[in-house]
Amino acid sequence: MQTRKERVADKPAALRKLRSLLECYGFTRILEGREARCTVDEGGCTLYLLDRQLARSLRGTPLFAGVPVALLRGARLLPTLGLLSLAERAGITPRRHYVVVGEHAANLFTYGRDIFEESLEKTEIDESCARQGIPLVVVDPEGGLLGYGAPRRKAGRLLIHNLLDVGWYLRSGV
Repeated sequence: MQTRKERVADKPAALRKLRSLLECYGFTRILEGREARCTVDEGGCTLYLLDRQLARSLRGTPLFAGVPVALLRGARLLPTLGLLSLAERAGITPRRHYVVVGEHAANLFTYGRDIFEESLEKTEIDESCARQGIPLVVVDPEGGLLGYGAPRRKAGRLLIHNLLDVGWYLRSGV
């Protein structure tokens, strides 16, 4: 944890967008016992979730603390892999705005590949979430959360474009 008073802002609009994102997926239970904080950075702000007791015990204003769950860039809120990690640890699966893919497609997706329509086992696209630009959660056959994708049309067929997947950590060298 680092502290620097001038770098942290309570951004009500960003926090509202986070709640809307969580509602799209049915992940609002993640907020139980946690507090959301928005840390201003060069491109917008990073939203973190941290344990409510920890948040109350912090001295000063943290530059960052907790798990980064989303990035606000301009008007767009981009979920991070930290959000999926928290959901999996809490045993929460998406109820809306997700796709379930077959085992072979799941493996390809974690290597950065897109998903073709014939590999989709279940599709639950929420149009209101899609209009907000919220990406789909990609789920494997066992319920594992693999990452985020954007629905696209290619030659009249549905394609899920890979935006971010759990294999990114290995490929990026982070």
